[in-house]
Amino acid sequence: MTEPDIHHQGQEDPFETPSLSGEQVLGHLFTCRPKFTKLPGFEGSNGTRDPAQYDMHLHDRLILKDVVFFPDMLDQLAGAVPLIGSTKHLPQLSLADVHAPLHPDCIETKLGDTKQFTIGHETSLQAIYPTVQQLSSVSASTLFAGLKEWSNIFRYNDKPISMMPCALADGYLSLDGDAITKAGLPKELDSDLKLVIKQGLSDFLFWEFKSMNAGSEGVMEAIRHLAGAEFPWVRCPQSWSCGAGTCKKMGNRFKFSVTGHKTGEDGDIMGDAPGTSTGNRFRFDKSGIDFSVTSVPDSRGWKFGRERKNGQKKSKVRRRPDNDPDEEDGETGGGDIGDDDADDGGVTLPFTQQAYSKAKKIVQQIWAEAVNVDATFIVLNAASREYIGIRDRKLQRLYLSPLIDLDNPATVSQGYFKIHTGLRIAALLDAIQRAKKLDTRSELYTFQYDRAEPYKDKLPNTVKTTRLSKSTTTPRDTKAEVSKSPDDDEDESSVDFPPAESQLLQRLQNARSLKISWNSYTHGLGPAGSMIVAQSVKGPLSHSTGTQMELHVIHPYPQSPISYSCYAEVGDTMLRGIVIKVAPPGLAKEGLVREYKMYNALSRFEDVAQSLGLVKHFGLYRERHGEKRVLVLLDGGDLVSAKFKKGTPDNVYSQVQKAVQKMHLAKITHGSLTPENILLEKRPMSQVLIGAEGLQQFYSWEIGQTDAEVAVESTALKVRWTACREGKGWAWDRQGVLKNEEDTKAAGFQTEWETHQALLDFQDRSTTVE
Repeated sequence: MTEPDIHHQGQEDPFETPSLSGEQVLGHLFTCRPKFTKLPGFEGSNGTRDPAQYDMHLHDRLILKDVVFFPDMLDQLAGAVPLIGSTKHLPQLSLADVHAPLHPDCIETKLGDTKQFTIGHETSLQAIYPTVQQLSSVSASTLFAGLKEWSNIFRYNDKPISMMPCALADGYLSLDGDAITKAGLPKELDSDLKLVIKQGLSDFLFWEFKSMNAGSEGVMEAIRHLAGAEFPWVRCPQSWSCGAGTCKKMGNRFKFSVTGHKTGEDGDIMGDAPGTSTGNRFRFDKSGIDFSVTSVPDSRGWKFGRERKNGQKKSKVRRRPDNDPDEEDGETGGGDIGDDDADDGGVTLPFTQQAYSKAKKIVQQIWAEAVNVDATFIVLNAASREYIGIRDRKLQRLYLSPLIDLDNPATVSQGYFKIHTGLRIAALLDAIQRAKKLDTRSELYTFQYDRAEPYKDKLPNTVKTTRLSKSTTTPRDTKAEVSKSPDDDEDESSVDFPPAESQLLQRLQNARSLKISWNSYTHGLGPAGSMIVAQSVKGPLSHSTGTQMELHVIHPYPQSPISYSCYAEVGDTMLRGIVIKVAPPGLAKEGLVREYKMYNALSRFEDVAQSLGLVKHFGLYRERHGEKRVLVLLDGGDLVSAKFKKGTPDNVYSQVQKAVQKMHLAKITHGSLTPENILLEKRPMSQVLIGAEGLQQFYSWEIGQTDAEVAVESTALKVRWTACREGKGWAWDRQGVLKNEEDTKAAGFQTEWETHQALLDFQDRSTTVE
């Protein structure tokens, strides 16, 4: 939209004061953006705080579990702003009122002060930003509330309304009660906004600022690199005190931080939003999000960039394992990278190891600040660079926007102030929705602990039995047998699980019927709705009489058109990491039934089951009023193809080799053993699981046959692994010996090859998993 011609407005009537229409006011604002510059020669303010007492002691239900990239969040926030064509009822702006916040001359004066927008220490950014944020606040207030003049119902402050002594951010946007009273709003809207204040949700949007050194390009790139994986939350070392005055660990009792807020309630902003009494309706469309999340990244095999100082290359950043103390943040350089011509092969990351360390600290910091005031929307601002985050309480997930780079207009093509106007509208709608939900609850789920709770931080020593999925997002099966070595300490040889989660897991195991619900349009399932399914084949552990249980669909898996991630919830207990496969009538349904039979059949071969690592399942269900089949599983871990981009580590390769040899001894073959059919468990000492889609390719036999009657086509005793990303392949012969292309062709195997190289060339031996 072009800038309004303010010099010819109203010239037809010389007795009227020239004015701008509401459309012209917004049109001009949305073409502007602030321009920050770094103070020349400034090298200070480049650190960020380490994890502090508050966030290190947060309860497990409050910490951040994973980060997911939201690719079109900025577009959707800009879309929350009503269409310009619908702004005809917006107030006009007199050109004579040069001090009005949205007057073009006033905007130019504020944003054109280059001295004020020259940033050194973080405090200089904190000082100028109230001027910047006022522009979006005025436009959002007027649009949302239908005000008769361009004014503000928000208040920006450096302290939250619900003051807490720790985990404080740098700026908070809240509702201004006095301005709301004076505005004369419609009764319903006035009631909604006052309910937000009553429920203590006024601090619905906050800012964490970093200087242009602490929030350098390298650090911001590293934050983006955290998306798509579980987050390595730093907790208090339960074996000893972290030094905080409130850190008590007597008798293995652990004192958690107290938030003082009613929590556990999300708005419908990520689902089907009902809107408010004003008619405003907005919800995020999640269809463009890749929800696949790998386990905590192992950065030991990464190729970090180098720091550059004064145009010169610095010495290579010393690499440390992730569990070692981080390097000091006081070094200069800020994480920007230079050339890395000393390393051979691989792709150099666009950030240093120091920047990656800072990124993890910053993300943990902003999440703790959000928990402290129970906010949903977060702005991480480093002057010219900025991220917007959305907090999902139930899934303990941070949705991360693309990076806003004010020096690159393409990253804010929607308009910087339009994005922030939409951000305020979305954040306020979410606060209203949450306030209404909390108002209807007679009893609220809080984390105001009045006593310490048991906590164990040591991994138990267990004997390897038939392996079940032991994802960090799901509790381990309480029925797994654990043997104790005489030399083991009692605390280290036992496995404790929260009783509530263990009971919920057992309820799922015994459920005879399930209600599967999804709150927005989901590919393969349709519009928001639910379906009832009943167990059609009795599972091996489902012996007791069960009742109905509800599973909530989170998102579909991009790698599989019939697989969905779900969670179960009873009261204040939630079980994550449940996977369902929903197959319609036809070949997909037959394949799902065959997969279920294979899980049960293979479990009878103890030696094979131990080698394969069977994915745990909860039974096969049939749609009550339809023909769909639903197979319920636990999350088996990460796909090897996604976990290792540059090759497979030796120990993972050796586990696959051992599993294949055991399969051959049992006369079992796999027809499609690709990287997409191998899972790596999400836990220390990870082991491979061969299951999921691949088990559909096993040559099947019917349930009910004795072991002696089980037969497999002996001519198919081969396993293929085609590494599509590397374009390489290999195969096993009947004796389990690795063969290259020429040998397998000579042996008569009908195997398609991508290249002439064998698996040993495919492996990246520099990468290991311990």
